[in-house]
Amino acid sequence: MSSSQPINPGISSFQANTTGNTSALSVRTSLGRQCKKKNNTTTTNKCVKRRKRKLDQEDMLDNRLVLNLNNTPPKKRARVVEIIEKTGAREAELSTPTRDEEDNMIANSPGGTQFTRLFSNFFGSAFLPSSPFATEDKMAGKAHLESARVLNFGKLEKIEKIEFTATLNKLIEDKWRNHSQKTLAGESSKDFFVNHDAIIFEKPEGGSNYHLYHVIGFELGGPHESRNIVPSTANANYNCLDLIERPIRELLLEKKTEKVHVTAKLIFESNKMIPSNIHYLLSWRQKGTLFEEEIRINPRSYDRIPLAERYSIRMMRDHSFFPECRSPNNNTVKQKKAECVKSEEIEMEVDEVAGKPVQP
Repeated sequence: MSSSQPINPGISSFQANTTGNTSALSVRTSLGRQCKKKNNTTTTNKCVKRRKRKLDQEDMLDNRLVLNLNNTPPKKRARVVEIIEKTGAREAELSTPTRDEEDNMIANSPGGTQFTRLFSNFFGSAFLPSSPFATEDKMAGKAHLESARVLNFGKLEKIEKIEFTATLNKLIEDKWRNHSQKTLAGESSKDFFVNHDAIIFEKPEGGSNYHLYHVIGFELGGPHESRNIVPSTANANYNCLDLIERPIRELLLEKKTEKVHVTAKLIFESNKMIPSNIHYLLSWRQKGTLFEEEIRINPRSYDRIPLAERYSIRMMRDHSFFPECRSPNNNTVKQKKAECVKSEEIEMEVDEVAGKPVQP
């Protein structure tokens, strides 16, 4: 998957090919660490499928998402809002978003609370309260970075844009890491944060709160090269896995699309080596319709997107797949019936999750 092509300054482009037979799909929807290929073995359906934990009331208390679903068709909006709010999210009026110097889309509530857009698609947008800086006694919010002590620290380049096309072939092919991320980066992720005089949080139980993050996921076929690696917190890495890598994997493994195009725009300050924001744009065609999503990941964030918020975004994604919400004149009767069944399944699942009786 590595590319030997020279890199244009500030831009790196990787395109996955769609050759070979992709009919044998014994791979499960969510590939875990135990399914990594070793010694020329192939992944089989012996890999145990990860069980999805359902939401409970305590989970929903953690949901900070504020939704703006103005793009939702009026006839469907009330029911969509009702369903998504059962995951703990809420709809609220926000000001028109404006872009800040870190490429964040910022909006304000009538009371003056500032929100940052996390996710958007055809239906609308999901916002989170803007993060404060972490303090010495609390690992929350985002790391405060001073100017880098050494600007050419490690071996990493400031790549401003990466483009990649994920395909099923790239997802299921054998993948090898000939070198560790630290070898490629020249330093550990923690060392990059130390180089910016950030407050460092250690894990008493072992492990690290800092990861070297593949901008384009390695499991998707992203290159294991320094130009595809940035320092980040561990939770920022997990957020990318939950909001970007796993949904793409599902689209490809379930044959909902043949390819997903990913554009990642990295925002750097001139005196810092750790991006302040990575703006992802996903696009793919499903049943002849173009779908697009925007997700913003902050590599400096210590906040993990909790289960309830991930579930809310999943609801926005699932409902945006209903063709009748986008192009009602292009559906066959059979397609409409299938989508109605899918809609009912989603609504019943959320009703069950919320602990409320299913509507007849």
